[in-house]
Amino acid sequence: MSKILAINDGHNASSLYMEGGEVRFALQEERLSRIKNQDGFPALFLQHLREHTDISDVDAFVFTSHYVPKPNHDRDGRIRAYKRGGIVSGVKEIAKQLGAKNIRAALLKKSRIAHATAIGIPPAKIAFLDHHLCHAASAYYGWGKFDDSVLVLTNDGAGDDLCATVSIGRAEKLERIASVHMNHSVGELWALFTAMMGMMPLEHEYKLMGLAPYAPPDGVARVKKILDEYFAFTLNGLGWEVTPGHPPVPYAYNYFRDAMEFMRFDWLAGGLQSFTEEFLCRWVTNAIKETGIRKVALAGGVFMNVKVNKRINELAEVDELFVFPSCGDETLPFGAAYYTHATMNGLNKPLSHLYLGAFFTDDEVKTAFENYPFKNKYAIRKCEKISEDVADLLVQGQVVAWFQGREEFGARALGGRSIIADPTKQKVINEINEMIKSRDFWMPFASSMLEEGASRYLVNPKEVPSPYMIMAFDTTEAATEIEGGMHPYDRTCRPQIVSREWNRKYYDLLMAFFNRTGRSGILNTSFNLHGLPIASSPEDAFLVLDNSGLDFLAIENWLVEKIS
Repeated sequence: MSKILAINDGHNASSLYMEGGEVRFALQEERLSRIKNQDGFPALFLQHLREHTDISDVDAFVFTSHYVPKPNHDRDGRIRAYKRGGIVSGVKEIAKQLGAKNIRAALLKKSRIAHATAIGIPPAKIAFLDHHLCHAASAYYGWGKFDDSVLVLTNDGAGDDLCATVSIGRAEKLERIASVHMNHSVGELWALFTAMMGMMPLEHEYKLMGLAPYAPPDGVARVKKILDEYFAFTLNGLGWEVTPGHPPVPYAYNYFRDAMEFMRFDWLAGGLQSFTEEFLCRWVTNAIKETGIRKVALAGGVFMNVKVNKRINELAEVDELFVFPSCGDETLPFGAAYYTHATMNGLNKPLSHLYLGAFFTDDEVKTAFENYPFKNKYAIRKCEKISEDVADLLVQGQVVAWFQGREEFGARALGGRSIIADPTKQKVINEINEMIKSRDFWMPFASSMLEEGASRYLVNPKEVPSPYMIMAFDTTEAATEIEGGMHPYDRTCRPQIVSREWNRKYYDLLMAFFNRTGRSGILNTSFNLHGLPIASSPEDAFLVLDNSGLDFLAIENWLVEKIS
């Protein structure tokens, strides 16, 4: 039974442990370091794993890229990095950096090997895989459609000099047939626009997606026209390039600043979103036409954009669609482990649930509560039926932090570490926005819903499974019952469809809420303070409770209530 450790030591560092073709444990380093989007070698995760598992006898220790860019942790510095010159300076800078990059890559490889050997991994077991191969492998092997041919597309900001690839998954193997260089990156374009709007690139791109529906059509069209002229398809439509006379994307800040000066901020968000949806739909259509394959699997950070995924799913050419959940760089280790196991042993087990992190006993929670230095006063009581008690609180209009079982992996809270509420109560929405999350007012919330009741709210004619909050759908008239759990302007919904098999306690909560209200969905947002990672430990949970407007925390079988 093979044992594999896979490591992403780049942006949003993460790691996982696989045994016998099944992922047993996975976690992002930020959950332990408490630094949002923590990068670098995930030493804290590996320390935690070594306390529970002997990793000295792993069969493979796999890094998920050949080259990791130098990190930039300074906010102003990261924004300045996108304010680079035009086409001439871009070409000169690329040429100048090429030699330095090759030198750094060689030094970096030695350093990465040293990190692994320091924790007892023999050099012979250390391997390096291509960044986009890992993305593609996560989508292909994670879906598990091994009896069919699958069109596998990856798209992100950049990784190992590429931003996109087209592959065919067939007979348990992947064959790449096209790729796009990072200088033509749509993902990097999103980072550039994010910086241009004064937000944090590589972090706040989702805010532009949330803002986009508010933009007027004429403003959207003006921005989209500029972007349409900037790119052109190549390779029979399987790839694309920046059109002649325009600077490469990493050096296009001045170009877009000048082209869009005095255009409104919502125009920029709406135009970029509209362009991306149409452009990537054309790419998918081109690839289907070229290959004849209508089952499509997607991975890479650009496909964190649920509105793009919605449009692709709606294409008549697409018969079936799978988007790997939380498909940014944090899930690269899934692809690395899947690919390595398939190469060594044959088929792995496809992805199921994402509850792959740590869990805590009632005794551990009680000890943590007694030792935590609270500023406020709290009462704590043991509950016989925590799901029933919390459902009562939701019906009363309370906002409740929900900390149960194993921590979910990835960017989206899936009922392991969530803040939940009745989505019909507007005062609840305001409370979460203003007193707990400090969210931008235009950002929508998501919804968790019973799998038996999802068809009442979602327009999903292809019956695409949606357990991971990685897809968006139009909604029915009945979706007024979950008003706060969808986008208030375009009335789309990014759902988590909950099954009892994957999360029994959360399912029981939703069922208890349904029995009281007749409504199958609740509002679900991540359990964290603005700017911090999702809560991982009981101490993290108490920190959020004590420094926000939250009054209730359901943590395992304990209910904690603020009393002053």
